[in-house]
Amino acid sequence: MLSRRRLIAGFGGIASAAIVGRARLAIAQEVEPFSAPLPVPSLLDARRQGNRVKIAAREGRHAFIPGIPVRTYGYSADYLGPVMKVYRGDTVLIEVENKIDRPTTVHWHGLLVPARDDGGPRSLIDRNQVWRPEIKVDQPETTAWFHAHPHHDTARQVYLGLAGLMLIEDGTAVRLGCRATMASTIYPSFCKTGNSTPPGVLFTSVVARPA
Repeated sequence: MLSRRRLIAGFGGIASAAIVGRARLAIAQEVEPFSAPLPVPSLLDARRQGNRVKIAAREGRHAFIPGIPVRTYGYSADYLGPVMKVYRGDTVLIEVENKIDRPTTVHWHGLLVPARDDGGPRSLIDRNQVWRPEIKVDQPETTAWFHAHPHHDTARQVYLGLAGLMLIEDGTAVRLGCRATMASTIYPSFCKTGNSTPPGVLFTSVVARPA
């Protein structure tokens, strides 16, 4: 037999579902999906810079939703950093200046370098200071990335935008006929997640197709 309590509870559940459904519909109608342009990083070719590259970690503003700019970090940009292209056999002097409000580092993720140039948590760059690692590029053609890596603050700084791509070239793509350009055949993308716990960062990828 259906009791009064069960009947009231049933109607309460239906009413709650209806309210939540209307709220979700209202949000969907207010926010237009995919209306903000995706930031596409610039290309920084180390050889064209005489193998002397300068980047600065700095604060910026970016509107992920049109009309609602938020605080961000970036490497020489409001959000994220450049795609840095280096070549096997070259030695690249990189100058990293810290212009954000706290210490940071730059870790070359996937690059084969000695510990002194790796940019881990021990290589802190204080505010308004400069770090000058010398990178000897000696590994096969690949896609790597660089990001902030300070102890206890990595997730926050990377989530705010301190990350960039690094392309290591040794001529393999050219020999295979894959002459890619940033404008038409390489599309850099950063995939991130965020929730109530410290934000996580997923892998960075570059997708390329033959020209």
